Amino acid sequence: MDRFRWSAAGIAVMFALAGCRENMDESHTYTEPAQLPEKHRPLEVPVDTDDSANAAPPTIPPTPEMAPGKPTSPDVTETVPSGNVETAISPTPARSAVETLVELAYRVPPPPPKAIPLSKAVAAFPVREMKLLIPEKSFSREQGALRLTFDDVDLLKILNVEPVPDDIEKSLPDWLRELSGQRVRIRGWMFPPPFEEGLEQFAFVRDNEICCFGREAKVYDKFGVSLKPGTTTRYIEGRPFDVAGTMHVKSKFLRDKLMYLYTISDAEVIDR
Repeated sequence: MDRFRWSAAGIAVMFALAGCRENMDESHTYTEPAQLPEKHRPLEVPVDTDDSANAAPPTIPPTPEMAPGKPTSPDVTETVPSGNVETAISPTPARSAVETLVELAYRVPPPPPKAIPLSKAVAAFPVREMKLLIPEKSFSREQGALRLTFDDVDLLKILNVEPVPDDIEKSLPDWLRELSGQRVRIRGWMFPPPFEEGLEQFAFVRDNEICCFGREAKVYDKFGVSLKPGTTTRYIEGRPFDVAGTMHVKSKFLRDKLMYLYTISDAEVIDR
């Protein structure tokens, strides 16, 4: 009986070894499936090559201003709209008046904008050849003064000159020069002064387009008027009037620009 049990056990071991040998040979031949089932496929995750995007924000050690219990500026949290998203601004620590003044005093101002070079201005009209068009002229008298008009002293009509050169005075005809020292009377408009009352001087211009619509007065379209000492006038707006006084034909410059060729001194305003 015992001999039979050992024989059966030996036969079983032999069959077991034979089966293991076959399985070991087959285990070296493994064929991968052509495609994994859908549920076993790995997900495709985009890879961000910039590590800074996922980097954790730097840790800032607490400062005395951030210590617990330190007051902050009240009601400084506000919501700033950004497109359709609202962004909340965190409250900032309160600053003392001294800290604020120091910050303002040492704040570096932004650099000034760079000057943009402008192209050379093109003359709006051709330069005229100067020539004497009115060699002689006479004037009528009115209440002890020579009656003038702005046409009488128009250099475009007298000398065909445009623009007027700075040395125009030496090219004036004799009859125009001889008006210096003469009492004259001329009608025109008051150019808007800096204030309306107590005027001792004012600019007297040819027409209301100059005084009301911003057209720049040419040197022969204006007089510089100085009233008699001790007298003043108010701003006369919207209507012409007469000025009588002593005329002077003399170039007057302001910062190298010819401002006046004609002036009237000891003048009086005749507004009637």
